[in-house]
Amino acid sequence: MIEKTLESGKKISIRELSLDKIAELEDIQYFEYDRTGTTPKPKAIRNQSKSNLEWLREGLSACEGWVANGIAKVPDNILRKLSNIEKIEIVNLIQDAQILDEKKD
Repeated sequence: MIEKTLESGKKISIRELSLDKIAELEDIQYFEYDRTGTTPKPKAIRNQSKSNLEWLREGLSACEGWVANGIAKVPDNILRKLSNIEKIEIVNLIQDAQILDEKKD
């Protein structure tokens, strides 16, 4: 578990996710391309909100007085207490905490 403090001052704890779970979460969001011309052009990013919500549910182990009981996921009533800015900050912190790097230790 990794303890972090948000810019707003709220304290959270982040879980270490399995490699399989990280791959699953990374595959939720995808780019859609316009292929009508000779060169495909990016058209849209799909499933961004769904992806962020899953990162929050899987990656948080404590937030706003809630603490995960084993593998429990963050309930809606806790997520609703967070602003959109806080949610994005948390997703970024969760993703950064999952980076596998020899220099991390």
